[in-house]
Amino acid sequence: ISQTGGFFTPSSGTVIISSVASSTLTISSTLNILQIESTRDSGLVGYWKFDEGTGSSTRDWSGNGNTGYFQSSSTSPFATSTVTSTISFDNPFSLSFDGVDDLVNVPNTISSIQTVSFWVNTTSSNSSFLELNGTAGINATGTALNASGWTSPLYYVNGASSTTRATSTWQHIAVTTNTGISASAINIGRIGSTYIPGHIDD
Repeated sequence: ISQTGGFFTPSSGTVIISSVASSTLTISSTLNILQIESTRDSGLVGYWKFDEGTGSSTRDWSGNGNTGYFQSSSTSPFATSTVTSTISFDNPFSLSFDGVDDLVNVPNTISSIQTVSFWVNTTSSNSSFLELNGTAGINATGTALNASGWTSPLYYVNGASSTTRATSTWQHIAVTTNTGISASAINIGRIGSTYIPGHIDD
């Protein structure tokens, strides 16, 4: 198979076609799934998949150019994703944060944020997931989620309305509000001087 043509043999395998730089595919088995990913996820103001696997930055898949930059004393924050295989999306990597100094900084200001969602698997009961500016952020104290600086936030854990989350397991967390937030200092994995220990993903 190439950029200009090829053949797909049914019965097994997966092919992902995206806008990542050209590379040679080595196919060791036949194929039965063709998955085409959009080069831009429309309607989002920022979307970081954390699937690069290497490097010092992470792409904003919303198409708005809000690149995130890693700050870490470790060699690389990337880890093979362990999000449950029953979730049907291409997700080769997550970020593994040490809880000491690892974070992703987005230097651009993003206006009118009303919803933030992410996958998380922490090793500590107290976790600082992210900050949007000097006031607004999302953290957890024990099992209780808290969106400081948000106006009347609504919380969802694994799609259900809840302010309670667990540790040492993957969970999807979403927080939403009707009042837009100007995110002028986005740090994923840190609030102030407190960091998240564990994994975070898109």
